[in-house]
Amino acid sequence: MRTPLVLLLALAGALLFAPAAGAKGLSKMEVCGASHCVALPGDGDDLEALLAGGSFAGPPEGPAPWYAVRTTVRPSRGEDFEPFSFREAYVPSAGLLRVRAEGGGYEWRDVGARYEAAMRKATGGLDPRPAARLRGLEPVKAQVQEVVLPPADAQSDGGGTPWWIAVVAAAAGLIAALALYGRRRSRTAPATS
Repeated sequence: MRTPLVLLLALAGALLFAPAAGAKGLSKMEVCGASHCVALPGDGDDLEALLAGGSFAGPPEGPAPWYAVRTTVRPSRGEDFEPFSFREAYVPSAGLLRVRAEGGGYEWRDVGARYEAAMRKATGGLDPRPAARLRGLEPVKAQVQEVVLPPADAQSDGGGTPWWIAVVAAAAGLIAALALYGRRRSRTAPATS
């Protein structure tokens, strides 16, 4: 079940933020206010041009009136996928669009002048949805997916070798030196009979 959702989100994101020439099959966009929806005029090419661009942005500073934007995608000739729709939230006072994030939750994007102009025209006479119902205003928090520790030999407290290891190594070295010295001395000592 998770794989189709990820594919749907990836395709929606590609349609939303790819250059207009790369988005295909966009068949309908509707803007929905508090009581009803209005279809944006134009064909697929006109609507796709509205979706081009958009850089990451933070959420609006607080709740604001907004519109739901529902986009429907159908396969073009030669494409093989089921038609689907996705929704975003457009906040005109902030010039921002809320989209679904890949891992869940929401992301915010800036919109271009062409998008704002099309929305201004489509929403004329359309009452916005209440500010209190706008979700996703919390800044996105980083989520830890995996913790990778450095190799064991790279981990240290910065104090170098513990003192007892140095003492043991020094003692072992001293014993080895004395043993070697004793062996050499026994070889060079004259034999007594």
